Amino acid sequence: MRRLIAIVLIFAVLWFGYWFIARAALERGVADAFHNARAEGRVARYQSLGVTGFPNRFDMTLDKVALGLPLDASASASASTQAQAVWHAPQVQLIALSYRPNRMIAVLPGAQMLTLPDQKITLTSKQLAANFNLAADTALSFDSLALIGDKLDITSTDGWAATLKQGRLAANRLPAPATYRVGFEALDLTPNPALRARLDPNRDLPAVIDKLHLDGRLTLSAPLDRHVGESRPQPQAITLTDARLDWGQTRIVATGTLRRGAGGLAEGQLDVKIIQWQPLLRIAEADGVIEPARLATWRKALQALAQGSGRADTIDLPLVFGGGQISLGFLPLGPAPRF
Repeated sequence: MRRLIAIVLIFAVLWFGYWFIARAALERGVADAFHNARAEGRVARYQSLGVTGFPNRFDMTLDKVALGLPLDASASASASTQAQAVWHAPQVQLIALSYRPNRMIAVLPGAQMLTLPDQKITLTSKQLAANFNLAADTALSFDSLALIGDKLDITSTDGWAATLKQGRLAANRLPAPATYRVGFEALDLTPNPALRARLDPNRDLPAVIDKLHLDGRLTLSAPLDRHVGESRPQPQAITLTDARLDWGQTRIVATGTLRRGAGGLAEGQLDVKIIQWQPLLRIAEADGVIEPARLATWRKALQALAQGSGRADTIDLPLVFGGGQISLGFLPLGPAPRF
């Protein structure tokens, strides 16, 4: 019995020692990561950091956090003069079991704010939390993320706002190098009058967007791990396996691949199917994409395409990215985005 008690006591001392050593290493690692990010020209700060949960958990709390990147992701380390997108959070809580510190739960209480050069976007929610996992390797490679938010309110200083019943974001590492599966879904998205006036000026569609869904693969120039400060991963290709917008009777489905082309411009093609396309034609006219004098010509052309699909309410068109431009079928839409 004495030997057993001695073994238990030795184990307890070792375990307690491990916890305090690991806590110190965690606090030092976070402080160093923020310091290194600032040295590379990024916004990275917090007001206070604490770790509790002894002896079986690491409960880390950071107060008044700000993280940001130059909007030009290819900018050099002297990017402090570049326009930046900065995320502000009143508090970030990271919770992990002390024997599985690479498996974390993140809780984001309070209002989140994204500061852009032309506006500030505030996000409040009933609940916003995520499971965040790292691989058990020396590089601390990203493994998976699952974030969910309930009853989200989004407000911009630019005048627009929206509410969501629920938003979900998920990502996980795939076997291919620096490749990740990414999924997003927004349910019952309700734009405020200002945003609805931009999206649907004539109010041809319902007030609520039923679903926005995306499932695809993202390939980067380098993996997401503890070396991201040096490797600075850049998007190389995006494959949409299932992208859908359900808005009343109108449905848009897109699949295809876009790749990083010359100058970082997107190149490739998405195959787009539009069901109940007629309201979108009126929206294109209201937004100035189609001149009113040519509306009848466009309607006849799209009706001919719909007859070819076998359904009068359905058209299939290629969304082509090339030469720095985007076109939907034979309709030019504007400049192509940069990766």
